Amino acid sequence: MGIFKIKKNSTKIIFKNNSMFSWSKKYAWVPTSFEIKKKNNIVIFYGSRNKENKTQTGYLIFNIKKNKVIFNTKKPVIKIGVLGEFDESLALGTSIIKTKKEYYFYYVGWTNPKSTRYLPYIGLAKSKKNFSFKKNSEPLLSRTRNEPYGCMSPFVLNEKDKFKMWYGAIRKWIKKKSGETIPIYNLSYAESKNGINWNLKKKNVLKLNASTTAARPYVLKYNREYHMWHSERKYQKEYLIKYSTSKNGIDWISKNFKVPTLNKFNDKSSCYPCVFQNNKKFYFLFNGNNYGKTGIAISELFYE
Repeated sequence: MGIFKIKKNSTKIIFKNNSMFSWSKKYAWVPTSFEIKKKNNIVIFYGSRNKENKTQTGYLIFNIKKNKVIFNTKKPVIKIGVLGEFDESLALGTSIIKTKKEYYFYYVGWTNPKSTRYLPYIGLAKSKKNFSFKKNSEPLLSRTRNEPYGCMSPFVLNEKDKFKMWYGAIRKWIKKKSGETIPIYNLSYAESKNGINWNLKKKNVLKLNASTTAARPYVLKYNREYHMWHSERKYQKEYLIKYSTSKNGIDWISKNFKVPTLNKFNDKSSCYPCVFQNNKKFYFLFNGNNYGKTGIAISELFYE
C-alpha cells in the first residue's frame, strides 16, 4: 500500500480574510471542502470571527483551474446560537456529507464557562439544497460519563449504510500558574446507523503521551485503506500536521508527512488539514500560524 505526499512547489496561499463582512472580521480557520457539480469549482467552508471574537461558518468557491477565489459568502451559513444555547459562542463546520435526501453538516458548538476556556459539543445542521442549513436544537454529542469534558472537530464518512465518525474529545484540563487553562484531547471513534444517534467504539484512537493533544481529524478512504491527517501538538508547543494510515479506521500507523513552509504564513505552525479530490487529482488544504489568522493554503498531493 502507498502513501500520500505533497507535490514539490505546489503549495500556495489561496485566501486571506479581508474583513469585509460583519460576521468575518478576522481568521479563516478549519477549511472544509465540498465538491459541486461545476467542473474545477470547489466549495470551501471556513470559520471566521466577528468583532466579538465569536466564530460562525461561511464559504468561498475556489476555481482550481483559474487558481483563484471566485466567490465569498456575505453571510454565514451556520450561525451562532442565541444566549444559553450550546453554540452561543462558536458554530464551526468541520465535516459535510450528502445523504440520500439532504446535506448533513457536522459542526462544533461551544459556550465560554468561567472555569475553562470553552465547553464544546458536536452539532448537526441540515440542508436540502443551496446550503440553507437548519440546525438541530440540541447537540448530537455532549458530555457523557465516558467523555465528561466535551467533544469537537467531527469528521464523518458514510460507508455502506454505516456512518463513521472520528472526533476530538477533551481528556483533561491543565491550569497554568498564570490562571490560563489548556485542554488536552485525543481522538475518539464512533458509529451510527442514521448519522444522528452515535455509539462510541473506541477512545484514544492515537497513542499519545499524557500531555500531547490531537485535533481536527480528516479521513480519506483510498485504495482499500483509510488515510487520516490531524493536528497535533505537545504541551505548550504549536500545532503540526500528522498523517497516518489504517486498514480498519481504528488502528493507525503514523507516516512521514512534511508540510512546506511559506514564510510567515506557517513558519511556526501548520494545522486543521482537509483533503479532497478533483479531476483525478488530490489536494490538501490547511491553516498556518495563529489557528488560521494568516488564511488558507493549498497543496497538490500525489500517491505512491
